[in-house]
Amino acid sequence: MNPVRYLFSTPEGIIVAPSALLNRPLVEPCKGAHHAITLKDYFCLLADFFKEKRTILLSNHNRNGDQHHAKNFNDLDIISEKTGSFYQIARCVLKGEKGQIQFCAATSISQRKLLYRDFKNLRLLYHEKGLDFLPRPYLTEDLTIGKKGERLRIAVSEWLDGYWEWHLKTKEEAELWIPGKGTVRTGKKRCLELFYAICLELALSFDPVDCRHVWLWSNCSGDFVVNGPENTKTETKLTTVRYYGNPWQFALLKGPRERMFFTLFYFFLDTCLTIRIDRRSGTGKYIFAGRNPLKHAVSGFLAGLKVLFKKNKIRTQDLEQFIDLLKGWDETALSSIYHDIIRAHKRLLRADVSVMGKTLEGTYPSACRYLVQMRTSS
Repeated sequence: MNPVRYLFSTPEGIIVAPSALLNRPLVEPCKGAHHAITLKDYFCLLADFFKEKRTILLSNHNRNGDQHHAKNFNDLDIISEKTGSFYQIARCVLKGEKGQIQFCAATSISQRKLLYRDFKNLRLLYHEKGLDFLPRPYLTEDLTIGKKGERLRIAVSEWLDGYWEWHLKTKEEAELWIPGKGTVRTGKKRCLELFYAICLELALSFDPVDCRHVWLWSNCSGDFVVNGPENTKTETKLTTVRYYGNPWQFALLKGPRERMFFTLFYFFLDTCLTIRIDRRSGTGKYIFAGRNPLKHAVSGFLAGLKVLFKKNKIRTQDLEQFIDLLKGWDETALSSIYHDIIRAHKRLLRADVSVMGKTLEGTYPSACRYLVQMRTSS
């Protein structure tokens, strides 16, 4: 095997990691600690881990790929993509740009538990629920790193090649983060398609039987990625699943049929709020998507429900009843429900929950109700 290259992804392109950077700590050491895990420690661990797991990783990676490519594997580039709120994210490139595998790493006890839960959710939804807008999960392990035997959780999955992180630039236009090109504006039409696709996929995550669904995703964290502007059809993928369940306590008190309707109702309203929230260009102040993206988000969610109901052979009357439920709430009732939703986010310590509360001080509930009625009046 040829020497491993340690690289960093930047807006200007991929660069070789300088020694000074490799000697920096992966995370800041705890108070009183004399040693810190360095980026070089982290890269070396990934290289050793990949060599040890090479056979199983390549087997997983090439199930639908080029088997001949795996046999000719010689090179390994480890590219640090970004340091997120919870994880270090890197990818390993197998001989050129044809084969790529993503590594997520978490260091603290709480973050390691979160990453493990994410991986289990991903495995369940990808393999058992058949959701194909998620990366294929490979494996996860808890490893030892550094002189003091610090623990590091590694989760390995498919790298979503050709899909890029996006963020709002204006209330109705997004931009992509593409290494080597920097930020690339999408145009208003593609931004609307992006909102439609994301909400359609989220609706497909709902299980009508046990009323679980994907939750706690965040535009600010770059959880959804989108294919490049060279593609005529806009497609989105969700990179991580922090929560899969039913967080709506009010809905859980109902009988099976009512529980389905009320969970969907809360899920729908929460999606229409969360999809709006981002940081301008990914790092700036909070920005909220405008009415047109919201309109397409509503349309996408309802389109996903139509597919979901048909797939699960749920009666058409049930979908019609759900739409009637959406129409039947006034502004005061919607505001009360949104405060329930915000309390659910507070329980799980969502970072931007205070911003959600400020949003509700405006006219959003009535605007959402107006859009729902407009989209479902036909």
